[in-house]
Amino acid sequence: MVLPTHSEDEKFSAGTRIEAGARLDATHIDVFTYNAQDLWTTPKHEFLNHALSAGLNWQLRDSLTLRANVSSAFRAPQVSELYSNGLHHGAAAIEIGDPTLRAEQAVKATADLDVYAFRGKVHANLTVHTARIDHYILLEPDGFQLTIRGAFPVFRYVATNASIHGADATVQWQATPHWAWRIRASLVRGFDREKATWLYQMPADRVENSLIYKTGNVGSWRDFDIALTSTAVLHQWRVPSGLDFMEPPRAYHLLGVSASMARPLGNGKELRFGLEGYNLLNTAYRDYLDRFRYYANASGIDLSIWVRYSFGKT
Repeated sequence: MVLPTHSEDEKFSAGTRIEAGARLDATHIDVFTYNAQDLWTTPKHEFLNHALSAGLNWQLRDSLTLRANVSSAFRAPQVSELYSNGLHHGAAAIEIGDPTLRAEQAVKATADLDVYAFRGKVHANLTVHTARIDHYILLEPDGFQLTIRGAFPVFRYVATNASIHGADATVQWQATPHWAWRIRASLVRGFDREKATWLYQMPADRVENSLIYKTGNVGSWRDFDIALTSTAVLHQWRVPSGLDFMEPPRAYHLLGVSASMARPLGNGKELRFGLEGYNLLNTAYRDYLDRFRYYANASGIDLSIWVRYSFGKT
């Protein structure tokens, strides 16, 4: 729903918009499985969830926009979260579900500030968010289990009451018509309200710097751009004590590059080529959110080439 901002509505200045919405979801799950006593069972699950949302978009001036949103959300547990009970070959881990899990219930608030300054040469965006989630479902470590294939780490789906807060910021400076510098930063804080400790598996703080070059036509090619990116990921020390199999990995820094250009083919058709490079310095590192960090380093130098064809008008 969008409320009009005509002059007859004195509560809102021009450029102010309010939106609201509601949603109702019904989920029915039929399960056919064997229980712990090796008996055939057919449990059923019913989840009836609703979500509400209200948002404000306030155009204070041409160069300054404020957006805010408050919403509730619900998520029914997936079948894997309810009934997993064995070795996950792709992750080399045993996962165990919990058929008593309830639907997640969340209340979230976000605020977003968008600013253009110095005649549009500087663009800044700041987003802050906070959420309170009841029955938050996560996959936690739970020791080791010996099988005929060897010993594997065990992960168990559990639920807790959590609070998650964070912020994302981006600043881009268009130094010249062709050159720009962009910096991005993000942080997330998760807290387990039941255990009064940090929440497991929250991403580490990170900062990304990019030097960007763009130009128009180069011969029969157009929209040529290339970016050199530096990404710094800090050490994640905000973790629950004694829960994980090993300490979080140390901080790391990666260097990447990306480039693309397009060739118009007429009638709106276009052929675009791109190159992406990741971890150009072949840095040995491990990421906290990567479950393979228990066994090996993350991938080294990674180069890829992509091609995209646009069919244009039909």
